[in-house]
Amino acid sequence: MKRRIWIFGLIGIILMLIGIFSVQYARTIQSDQRIVERWDENAVQISVYFSFNLNLHIDGIAAIEDAITSNYKNDAAEEGENIAWYGAYSCEVGSVSAIGTKSVSSSLTLHLVSENYFPMHAYTILSGNDLSEADTSSGRVVLDEAAAWNLFGSVNAAGMTVTFDNRICEVAGVIRLPDDFATKQVIEDSQPGIYMLYGDYLSSYNFIGETEPAITTYEVVLPELLEGYAYSLMEKVLEETSSNWSVSDGLADGNTVEQSDNSNQQYLLIQNINRFSFSNIWDYLFYHENYIVRTNDIPYSTSENAARILLHRIAMLMLFTFLGIMILFVAVIWGVISMRKQIQARWKVIGTLLRKKKKIFFNF
Repeated sequence: MKRRIWIFGLIGIILMLIGIFSVQYARTIQSDQRIVERWDENAVQISVYFSFNLNLHIDGIAAIEDAITSNYKNDAAEEGENIAWYGAYSCEVGSVSAIGTKSVSSSLTLHLVSENYFPMHAYTILSGNDLSEADTSSGRVVLDEAAAWNLFGSVNAAGMTVTFDNRICEVAGVIRLPDDFATKQVIEDSQPGIYMLYGDYLSSYNFIGETEPAITTYEVVLPELLEGYAYSLMEKVLEETSSNWSVSDGLADGNTVEQSDNSNQQYLLIQNINRFSFSNIWDYLFYHENYIVRTNDIPYSTSENAARILLHRIAMLMLFTFLGIMILFVAVIWGVISMRKQIQARWKVIGTLLRKKKKIFFNF
């Protein structure tokens, strides 16, 4: 009996430790969710995902950024701080047919990004450089690793040219996306990517007004003046500026910022910094339908879809921890009950012996 209890308890401890250590490890592998560590430990990383139907353009992003700056100027003056923050926007245009050396062609997903986009992501530069403000109007592009291999048979493609949409572009560099299992799972069925500055794309094709590609992602790193300040600031800014956005027909009027997948949403606001906290994992276990991977209505970026896959995996590992705790608890109760029976049996024997001795003493 004792051996069974010890084995049962040991199984519980092993499952609990597997769950705890696996969760701690999983929290460290999604580097895109911890990009804020490049700036300031007191800053907060926030992502906003906009509906395709919202048709948000550069002027909408400019209004958001002006509102952020204005609010920080007012609030930081009271705190006596000099505030610096960092933001970037992006969108996916769709598939393009690109041609590399020796007329080798490949279908690629075209990503339009701002000048600050690459520092906001944990990409590894394999050759050349990424795109920055210095590349504005240069028409240069960045390829991911898979695109470089498809077009040039090598990642050393910096300085070569690629042609798509009847335009010849110089390759500024080649990047490798994060190599964690969640990111790989997201991109394994996706096309390789090509990245171009949003402004360069507009100037190349003379887009005007609502014909511009809709911006669907805005990522920002904001200093946390007080606990919860940055998230509240973004809620306030989005509410203030949303009246200037153009909304396509068929979308409900309400501005919802809750973390749920409601078809009436215009945007989704997410704080990345604590997304793998115990409370979020617990919330996922009971409301996991709100955390599904999305590619339409409000499209998620690769990093966001990867984060949601990782959250699912962490939640499953957390169940191992709970299972281990339950098994250990049962083993302890089992052991206590077993020991209680043994103790009662021993006390019964002791009581019998004492009564015999007492009887012998009085007879004597």
